[in-house]
Amino acid sequence: MSNETGNQDQLKQTSEAHIADVLPEASKWPAGAVRHLLQMRLTALEMQNDKLRRENFSLKESRDRYADRGEFAPVGYLMLSHMAKINKVNTSAAMLLGVEIRSLRQRNFENFVMPENHDSWRRGFMDMVSSDNRQAFELEMKRGNGESFHAMVVPLGSASYGKERVIRIALSDISERKRSERESMALLQRYQILMKTSLDGIHIMDLDGNLLEANDAFCNMLGYTQDEAMHLNITDCEVKWTGAELRSIFRNSLGTSKVIETLHRRKDGALLDVEISVSNVMLDGRYYIFSSSRDVTERKRAATELLETSN
Repeated sequence: MSNETGNQDQLKQTSEAHIADVLPEASKWPAGAVRHLLQMRLTALEMQNDKLRRENFSLKESRDRYADRGEFAPVGYLMLSHMAKINKVNTSAAMLLGVEIRSLRQRNFENFVMPENHDSWRRGFMDMVSSDNRQAFELEMKRGNGESFHAMVVPLGSASYGKERVIRIALSDISERKRSERESMALLQRYQILMKTSLDGIHIMDLDGNLLEANDAFCNMLGYTQDEAMHLNITDCEVKWTGAELRSIFRNSLGTSKVIETLHRRKDGALLDVEISVSNVMLDGRYYIFSSSRDVTERKRAATELLETSN
């Protein structure tokens, strides 16, 4: 019994010594006060641990969200070695190239570039490697199934990937934009042919009547050069209506097409009867008046003479 009591006394002394090491003044305090203080410190530690767990969870959640954004971003992201071999891609890049991710690693990026664009790709890649160039460029590429598409390559600089320095690029499909550009170019060419070959005086104005473009037939009809015509407002030629009346006609024609007859004055002062087809187009959020004028002076004179003769 005495040994057991001695062991308890020794344990108590050891515990008090440990408490005294942690809390130097604790050896002078009542046991209840020491337990209360230790409980407070334990609670504080638990609160700190809980805060750290929450912060770690939040950090992991943010990292996962960031990884998801990179993995499933609408733009393809790739890491290329200095030999232009694919080290890492996100899901969007794999979908863009039409190949599973695991089959892309260590593939040469040039395998997905159309042969006629190999030189452009090599020049662009060498610029990225040698000078960390960030100049975007376009390529015609092909998917795993051989289907071609137009791509925009945006260099993102170099980075560390394991023990290797890699070149990071963003890849996006611009096929739709290129198709729109081709259609716009075709329309522009047809428009230019129409402007040059039409016998009618085609001219484009803003809603205030300022001439923005006119073909040779319009300029010849009114006796002006192209340069002179580009400084005209249609009211400078108009005889029948005032500027306010013309602007009202233009605005009332929005969304419609109409044919009107009026009088125009040539540069030399001669008057012309003209028939004008007026319609409007919207470009970049603004309305423009598209007009086609025809000199009907002779037609009206012949009609008048025929009427006088019949009477």
